[in-house]
Amino acid sequence: GATLSTLPALADIIEGRINGLKCATEGIVCPIDKLDPMVAAERDFVVQLPDGSFYFITNLDRAVKARYVLDNVRVSGDLNERYRAIEADELMVKRDGEYRTVWSPEREARVWNELRRPGATRP
Repeated sequence: GATLSTLPALADIIEGRINGLKCATEGIVCPIDKLDPMVAAERDFVVQLPDGSFYFITNLDRAVKARYVLDNVRVSGDLNERYRAIEADELMVKRDGEYRTVWSPEREARVWNELRRPGATRP
């Protein structure tokens, strides 16, 4: 199984499924699949816990969250219960029974640095 050794020592951790905000507030799981038009229509995505409650990931781009819609995820970071929000240190997605890191500030910085290097092809 996956270990949590890469997580900060005092990080809060939540586990759930990425769901659209509108769907979460209406108490349903949608879209049906990742090609569903609801993905494009959703303004934001949240981590919805098994009990139906949900948390915003305040520092994660909408596009990153949309990429993992309907996936089971684990988010570590600084949890704010009052605002039902978490500032993420790491986003992990469950694949083949194990959680794998797909986003962290360090990973994002490495990608941006690679794009900025001389000679890098730009989109």
